[in-house]
Amino acid sequence: ADDPKFTIAQVGPGFSSVQFGRPGGILTEREGGRYYEYQLRMALRSGRQIMAVETWNELGEASGILETVEYGRMYIEMTRRYADRFKAGLPPP
Repeated sequence: ADDPKFTIAQVGPGFSSVQFGRPGGILTEREGGRYYEYQLRMALRSGRQIMAVETWNELGEASGILETVEYGRMYIEMTRRYADRFKAGLPPP
């Protein structure tokens, strides 16, 4: 297994490439924020020293966490809560 001291906990809210119409498109549903929260919880449990949010504004791939009409600031606020816990070395809530 990879040593958590030398690897990164990468998180993202979901992803879609099905809208591009190519065969084999990938769809990872956001699940109303539950998928992202699961990713954040796993990052806190991972023992890793660095957490990377894979995207900020990739709306074309349905993976942005920026403020939107659809989700408001939900993903920003969730990121803040978990990033604070990650930096403090606290377990998931």
